[in-house]
This record gives sequence, C-alpha cells and structure tokens, in this order.
Amino acid sequence: MYELPLGAGHGNALKFFADIQYRYISLNMAGPDNDGSLLDHKTSYHFFNPKAGVTAIIQKDHQWYASVYTGSREPSRSDVKESIKAGKTGDLLPERMFDMEAGYRLTSQSFLLGVNVYAMEYRNQLVPTGKKSDTGYEIKENVPVSYRRGVEVEAGWQPVPQFRLEGNICMSSNKIKDLTLYLDTYDNPDDWNPVTLQVTEHYDLTDLVYSPSFTAAALVAVRPFAAGRSLFRNLEAALTARFVGKQYYDNTSDVDRMLPAYQNLGFTLSQPFATRKAGTFTISLFADNLLNQSYCASAWAYRAAFRDTGTIEVMEGFYPQAGFNAMIKIAWEWGN
Repeated sequence: MYELPLGAGHGNALKFFADIQYRYISLNMAGPDNDGSLLDHKTSYHFFNPKAGVTAIIQKDHQWYASVYTGSREPSRSDVKESIKAGKTGDLLPERMFDMEAGYRLTSQSFLLGVNVYAMEYRNQLVPTGKKSDTGYEIKENVPVSYRRGVEVEAGWQPVPQFRLEGNICMSSNKIKDLTLYLDTYDNPDDWNPVTLQVTEHYDLTDLVYSPSFTAAALVAVRPFAAGRSLFRNLEAALTARFVGKQYYDNTSDVDRMLPAYQNLGFTLSQPFATRKAGTFTISLFADNLLNQSYCASAWAYRAAFRDTGTIEVMEGFYPQAGFNAMIKIAWEWGN
C-alpha cells in the first residue's frame, strides 16, 4: 500500500495497492464411488494471481477507483469425479479470469451512492451443461472463451436513525463465444441404443446459464424506538424486495429453455437483548415470499439426438421455490 497526497485539500490522496498470491493444490482420489466406479486419480495445480489498483479520495466523501485482478480456480472435487466417470479427465481444465473494475463512491452522513463497471474475461470457465449426475450434481464443462460485463448501481439513504432505504441494480451481458455442444446420440427413441457418432451444434455467441441480464433489490428498514432508551431501541423491521430477470438453464439461449423473470418480497423482524455477563441474544423472525407466488429459480435440461428419426429428445426438470414460509432464529454472541 502506498499513499500520495492529492492537491491541497485535507484528506485528498491517491492510494495504490498491489497484492501477489500463489496457490498450490494437490488432489489425490482413490477407491470406488457409490456406483462402483473407480475414482483413482492424482493431479495438482499451480496458480499465480496478481492484483493491483488505485483509489482517488477527494474531499473524503468522493472516491474514484480502478483495479485489475487475475484469478484462477481449480475444478471442484465433484467436477473431477464426473470427468473420471466420463473418461475425460484430460479435458478438465482450471478456470482463469481477468477482472477489470472501475467506479465511483459517494459516502456522506446520510447518503450513499456507488457505481461500479466491471468486465470479467474468462478462459476455460466451468459452466453447467444442463446435465445432472446420478446424485443430482450439476455437471460442468470448460468453455474456451466467455465473459461477464456489466454495471452495478447501489444507493442508500438514512435521514434519521429510525428509517433507512437501500437499493441496488445490476445490468449485465453474460456470454460464451464460439461454443460447440456435443449431443449424445442413439439409434431410435424406442430402444435408445447408443451410437458412436455425436451430433454437434455451434453457437457464435450464446448466453451463460443461470445468468440474468438484470437483477434488482430494495430494502426499507424501520427502527421505531431508536431515539429512545427503551429495551426495544434496537428493534428493527425490514421489508425486502428482489427482482431477477429471465435466465436460461442451458447454453443454447433457446426461449423454450428459459426461466421467466420473477420477484419476491420478504420481511425480517429482529431484536437483540444484551446482558452483562452472558453476551447478546438476538431473536429474529424471517418471512419469505409474502405474496405466495409460484416460480422457479433453477432447472435442468438434457438433450439427446436420434439417428434414425433425425429428431432431438429434450428432458427437463424444474425446482419450484417454496410459497410463503417463515422461520424464527435465535443467535447468541459472547465474548469479543
């Protein structure tokens, strides 16, 4: 970290930072899986992840910033396990991401505003294929080139201790470039005898699965007794609203395999009780889906081609979310 004064204003400065990370991962697997498949496998990964950025602080309340970051991620244990079963361990590669972000942040006594622009460029990103394993795991495969690019806006306003407003939106483009899909092929839909030749589909530009281009959230919180000294001065009631735009559950951007947009309302009521010797107990009530709406937040699809008929079979599954639901939570904090 290095700080350089900026102009004559008090507190104005340029702050530079840099960070270097090295990660080594060794993975050794042995023995059979539940279905009897042998999972004997050894591999290792070496990652070098540098990060750097600069922040300009102007009159304390105003900050401009920019950063660059290179990150890597190894395939998960489940990814490796499924690649062993498919005989494709040599095709399973770690992800590499180059992240660039820049933005502006205003923080005053009662108001917050932030705007962040980002571009996350991936190489060999592991994305869900729409297939499920026999245990329900979302099977993933590498795609050569993909990205997530967008802008995030957040705002908050608290004119008095008893009232707070917060909100954020994200608009993004989440794409895969030059994707080739390989469909398992069978002779006919009656016998399902596998044949060697697979059907391929190529997409110049298609959407990443489970990646809506628009999301938004809002919160209204009230602390009616915050100005007093009563036992309930920290009682807070909050109403939340969340909107999730349409998203696809396979990598073809086909409207027939798209989850429609949905919105959800929630409510939280919490009250902490501090004691002198036993710490702090917090009782919270959480209620979700207040309007009892029916919607799906996740789904899967499997497509297979039939040689004799020239048709494609689509099998799909959906995960409906709970209707109105509520729970009570009791938390205990003790010590520092």
